[in-house]
Amino acid sequence: MSETYWYRVHGLIIASFSVLPAPSIVAPGAADVTYSEQLRDDPLPPTQEIRHSRPDDVDNPWVIEHWTARGLCVEFPGLAVFDISEDRIVLVANHSDDNDLLAHLLLDHLVPRVVALHGDLMLHAAGAVGPSGRAHVLIGGTGAGKSTLGAAMAAAGWPLIDDDGIRIIRLNGQWCAVPGYAGVRLLPDAAKNVLPGAVPGRAMSNGHAKRRFAVEGTTMVMAAAPAPVGGVYHLNRTRRRSPSVERLGLGEAISSVLPHAFHLAHEPQAIKRQAFERSGDLATEVPVWKLMAPAGLARISLTLALLSQLDTDCMTQPN
Repeated sequence: MSETYWYRVHGLIIASFSVLPAPSIVAPGAADVTYSEQLRDDPLPPTQEIRHSRPDDVDNPWVIEHWTARGLCVEFPGLAVFDISEDRIVLVANHSDDNDLLAHLLLDHLVPRVVALHGDLMLHAAGAVGPSGRAHVLIGGTGAGKSTLGAAMAAAGWPLIDDDGIRIIRLNGQWCAVPGYAGVRLLPDAAKNVLPGAVPGRAMSNGHAKRRFAVEGTTMVMAAAPAPVGGVYHLNRTRRRSPSVERLGLGEAISSVLPHAFHLAHEPQAIKRQAFERSGDLATEVPVWKLMAPAGLARISLTLALLSQLDTDCMTQPN
């Protein structure tokens, strides 16, 4: 019998057949999600049995979600295919010999989709908990600098929620950000600037420029529990020398949050309503800001100072 490895990721207990680049936990006896391998010669059913497919890019897809008679299937063309549900992730085709890549797909793409199936809002975001006890969540496009700013917040002593994905749940009447898993992924020049002296770990995959850095409890610490969300910040780059924020109205706030989340349902026609409702629920109660951050690593301290001021303002607000 193969060994089982246990992890806590976005608040879910994961039982895995393989070692993952995340801190392991003592086997709790029961898993929320199992990750297993059942390779098949026919990972995708015949075209006529696929009810609906949703690629992230029609011309050059990185990922395609399929609704089939078997259930939900997530295909990374040329790389791997997985079957998923609320309580299982099954590797059914592996076209790569890169275990780091498979771990990246599992932790950063598949578990977030499982969270969405559980009914929670899963943001593609970074964030940390300020001295106020409130979580500050960064959303934005690829390359906007979410991971770098999140790591800088953590290096400044703010407990890290996650650097790439944040689960939002309703807890004790508040919207709370759930810690992901201990680790940040940074490009070498960004790491040198915000985490001087930190030892890089493995690459995210063969040939990938980003490296994994451990949240080891000294340079950075992880948040120990879900934290109330103090603000969501849509991160943008600016040529101005100083950062600025602008509070968004409800419509703009929903439009900002909606595209930066994982939305998934067992029926594809339910996704649009689900996405609007989840994004709208958060934006109705939590401030959403447009954050203009000066480009360049040398000016990241200015953005940190602005976030610190906003966190101080949270201390005067009721929980």
